[in-house]
This record gives sequence, structure tokens and C-alpha cells, in this order.
Amino acid sequence: MNNYARKAWEVIGYAWNGSAYCLTCAPNPEAVNQHGDTPAPIFASDDFYLIDPTTGEHTPYPCDTCHAEL
Repeated sequence: MNNYARKAWEVIGYAWNGSAYCLTCAPNPEAVNQHGDTPAPIFASDDFYLIDPTTGEHTPYPCDTCHAEL
């Protein structure tokens, strides 16, 4: 049986204007804000998670729009 493994360079979301978005909710990669910034890709190999302050465990970062895990 084959198991799917994500590649380190796979884009799993975008960060833009202080928010993180899943691929479904992400703004157009060509979008530009008032400062000239474009959405930055979040790669599968990035350390992109939250740390629970009570348990110290890593939890996946949620999309700011649909709250799906990145």
C-alpha cells in the first residue's frame, strides 16, 4: 500500500497582512496590498504551528477564514 507523503516544497497556504490562509481561502498570489507586499507561501517544511501555553504541545495553525488546519 502506498502512503502519500507531502514534499517539503509543497505550498500548504499563504501568509498575508498578518493572517494565514489555506489554499482554498488564500488571496490571489498576484494580489498587492497598500505597501506593495504580495502573499507569501507557507511550505510544508516550515515550522508553522502554535504552541499550547498550558501543555506545550504543537498544534496546527488554523486558517483565518475557514479555520481549517494548515
